[in-house]
Amino acid sequence: MTVTKAPSERDESGGTRASPMSLYAFPPIKFPSGVGVAPAALFVTLLIAAVVLIALPAAVVDERTGLATGGTEHPALVVGLSLALVAMWAYVALRRLIVTPIRLLRVDLESAVAGAGPEIRTSMNREVDRIADTVRGDFPEGRRRTVTSAAIFCLVGAVITSWVVLTPFAVSEGHVSEPALAGGAQEATDGAAAVVRHELESALSGLDAVAVGSTALTDPASTAARAVLTRPLFKGAYVLDADARTLASAGDGTATLTAVPRPGLSLLNSGGAEPHLVATSTLSDGRALVGQFDIRALNDHLRTPSSAITVVDTEMRTILKSSGYTAFEPLQGDDLRQAARRALDGAPTTSALPTRAPTVVTAAPIGYGDASATLRLVAVGAHDPSTALYASNPVKRTSAVVAGIAGVLALVLLTWTYISAIRPLRSLADHARAIAAVPAGGPTPTPVPPERLNETGAIAAALNHILARVLVWRAKADGEATSTDDETRVVSDPESFLAPTVVLRVTQRPTGPGSADELTRADTLLLERGPLMTVGR
Repeated sequence: MTVTKAPSERDESGGTRASPMSLYAFPPIKFPSGVGVAPAALFVTLLIAAVVLIALPAAVVDERTGLATGGTEHPALVVGLSLALVAMWAYVALRRLIVTPIRLLRVDLESAVAGAGPEIRTSMNREVDRIADTVRGDFPEGRRRTVTSAAIFCLVGAVITSWVVLTPFAVSEGHVSEPALAGGAQEATDGAAAVVRHELESALSGLDAVAVGSTALTDPASTAARAVLTRPLFKGAYVLDADARTLASAGDGTATLTAVPRPGLSLLNSGGAEPHLVATSTLSDGRALVGQFDIRALNDHLRTPSSAITVVDTEMRTILKSSGYTAFEPLQGDDLRQAARRALDGAPTTSALPTRAPTVVTAAPIGYGDASATLRLVAVGAHDPSTALYASNPVKRTSAVVAGIAGVLALVLLTWTYISAIRPLRSLADHARAIAAVPAGGPTPTPVPPERLNETGAIAAALNHILARVLVWRAKADGEATSTDDETRVVSDPESFLAPTVVLRVTQRPTGPGSADELTRADTLLLERGPLMTVGR
């Protein structure tokens, strides 16, 4: 039988289209590593991140004085070594359970199609083993110990993700200065107290500016409206006469004014739904302009991500707080109350041994010799030492950044592995099962285009070869009656028709429909590679 290559065919528009050989040609591997590129890149990425973590230096400081001792330590050493182990384990798992089985399957199939291959080998990868079983025609009743590619992918991804999440907690705290931690906590509380003081003083200054305006005496309603508009921190404004009668008001004030407040800043109540904190400015004719503060707006200025700040009065009643609270509720905690009292007396307020305490307690008075100081309010802070340690430890911050970048790159490379190897392999395993069902009368599957320039593309081409030969076998089985004459017979095994050792022997060359002379061009091209089944004398 003469075999010739099929020329390119012309379509109706006069152009050319690819011959059927494109479905059966073995694509060249684009990268030398093929499906091993992504796992190798994953290993290199994680190994580089491990080296960076191991090399992160930190100066050794005295915990009491905060002074450097001249030594150097590596707080992220254990984390870096653990990442190196994770990198090696992930690479070995992907290499042994995905990359190597795919490569061996590709070599076996190409050799089998060429007619010179060894027996198709079994594998620990379930999809590869399923394809191998189909090609051998061997479907064992028991289930061998195999693992799916998706399970390997999920396990490696879960291990890497867990490592990234645990890294910030696993980095050694190192030698952190206790005075530095205490100083940072005190600065946070001082800052909160300064913010409250600034807002109160600036609102009072703005009210004084409105009180000396040209219309302050002639138009009380306009004066009250201007006070609310120019200072958003006020929720309401009032113009009172000397007997505390309201001449004009603006905004949504809720304060009950039974007497004219003293000039400056005042807290009018000690109970109720909310504190009535007001600023008062005296007009030239004896009347008073009063602005009531929006307590919610003041609370917003206290919110910090790392500390809980509470503003209390001399009776330890809560006036402002950075989180939800009930107005005038007593300050809870003896350490917080003691710190507040020390702050009112001008004594140091930071609690000792901040690294060993569950919280670092600090306090700061609001105002120094100015209008806000007359309120006798104190800002009390409860700080989380772990947050303070993280803020003062650059190695922890750097480790978190390195772990995050390594984790993102690892997930990207794992996704690449899934797209380039795992997903095509699962599809090819299903395709092999469909091919195996053809001799029993199952539907004929469509050949899979070998689109990827890696081992999965070569496996797809090999399965297309096998599919075409299965169709040849079925055509001859349907078109030729089995003869009892020893001179003319067909020797075949439907259960192992895909095995490389199967030979379809015809002692007399048949003619007519279904014979080897009537094979389609695509089937003829298959035989050029060295068929799994041979036809002839």
